[in-house]
Amino acid sequence: MVLWAVGKVIGAKGLRGELRLRLFRASNTYLSANRILIGEREHAVRKLVWSDGHTAVCTVDGLADRTQAEAVVGQTLYADPAWYAPGEGPIEQLLGARAIDADTGAPLGREVTAIDTNGAQDLLVLGDVMVPYVEALVPGVSVGADGRLEVRIRAIEGLLGPSEE
Repeated sequence: MVLWAVGKVIGAKGLRGELRLRLFRASNTYLSANRILIGEREHAVRKLVWSDGHTAVCTVDGLADRTQAEAVVGQTLYADPAWYAPGEGPIEQLLGARAIDADTGAPLGREVTAIDTNGAQDLLVLGDVMVPYVEALVPGVSVGADGRLEVRIRAIEGLLGPSEE
């Protein structure tokens, strides 16, 4: 089973087992499944409040007091890809997705090989080029006839490298 490492427990808060979480990427989709793995144990997320794009305070099943919360400080948070519908989960779901032309649906002969960031936005790495993960250039994700994710790319001039004309 492949899991996504999505953050860390950075502290306990209060007396009722609340946790302070720091996510590696500013994306609330990691917790949209209302469950999280802390270490190897799955927990249902009961309450969630965001401090900022990377930091959340949450209450999870199985941690009833501060002592139990402090016992998991420093542990890594994981998300299971199976928790999300295709194309509706965290950006990591796009790893291995086939790139297609947003207008024609024609294959672009590339796939998402990695996810990166330039500090302002996430980038889809398609082999030797990076495509900013913004709606103007990546208007959507779909599931192909074979069940594989397809990322629709609006391939404006120069985006995927020099033209072959």
